[in-house]
Amino acid sequence: MKGYFYRILSSIAILIFLLYWTGVIVSTLPSKYIRNIITDKVPRFKTVSGFGWRLFTPPHTYNHRLYFIVRDIKAPQKSDTVEVLENITRQKQQKVPFNQKERAMDYLVQINVTEMLRRVWGFKQMPGEDIPGTTDSSYIAKAVVDQVSSSVYRDCLATLHNYCKVVLNEQKMDIRGKEVKIIVTRKPIRPYKERNNKQFIQKETPVFETAYQQLRNDAATN
Repeated sequence: MKGYFYRILSSIAILIFLLYWTGVIVSTLPSKYIRNIITDKVPRFKTVSGFGWRLFTPPHTYNHRLYFIVRDIKAPQKSDTVEVLENITRQKQQKVPFNQKERAMDYLVQINVTEMLRRVWGFKQMPGEDIPGTTDSSYIAKAVVDQVSSSVYRDCLATLHNYCKVVLNEQKMDIRGKEVKIIVTRKPIRPYKERNNKQFIQKETPVFETAYQQLRNDAATN
């Protein structure tokens, strides 16, 4: 009798296990239609299962690049371009495992870049979703203007300006009489099938750009 009971119990446990993981896998698929069916039929499943992760979500097909364009106010033809995110990644790799400072800096810069992009682009797919009569560059310009009054946006911008001073200080560049423009681009990641294709072009597309703003000495540069 006990053997029969344990066989039944084992079968029920296996069935629950299979149903649970089937629900988790289906719920994390890119298809919103299937996810909505589960949400409607079993609204508490997400709460109980806790499937907030995206194991089966397709990987990103691009990387962001952050540029500081620094120029002399009196001689604007004299400018320097500093790429930031790739350089931080390189610094983290060089100083492993003692790279806590670089990791913290990477997090700080990335989170502010992400927040600025989210506020500027909102729910618009970036870039490439056409709005009649609106180019990506004009959309960016208008969206940036709309965000000027936002305290969160201003805080993000101030953080990036302060980090620009840190970068220039590391490179022994004087910020007096200088102004900076911040540009964020998207650069496609080379697909695996194109790994040997020398003709593959990783064209960068601008997704964010500010006007030039003077760098001030009122923030710490250490």
